[in-house]
Amino acid sequence: MKEIKINENWTFEDTVNHIKTLKFQYHEVLASFSYFYLKEEVEFKKSVKKSIYDLKFVEWQKDLLWEYMNDDIEIDVLFNVLIRQKHRKMI
Repeated sequence: MKEIKINENWTFEDTVNHIKTLKFQYHEVLASFSYFYLKEEVEFKKSVKKSIYDLKFVEWQKDLLWEYMNDDIEIDVLFNVLIRQKHRKMI
């Protein structure tokens, strides 16, 4: 089965910094499935989602990453979250 690798040792910030590449790879693999391989496409999506949700982040962070991977939110949302988190750490 096709897969993309998400480093389980990345922090949330590391993952956000690599998310564009991950999303590109994700969509590239999705585009390679033909209509006749829908089952394999679904399995691939489940595998990527599991990789994201296996990361050691807070659930809402994983939700944001998965939403971005599926074009439900823009990259700006993720970067704004990082900025707010860094700002909170400074206070």
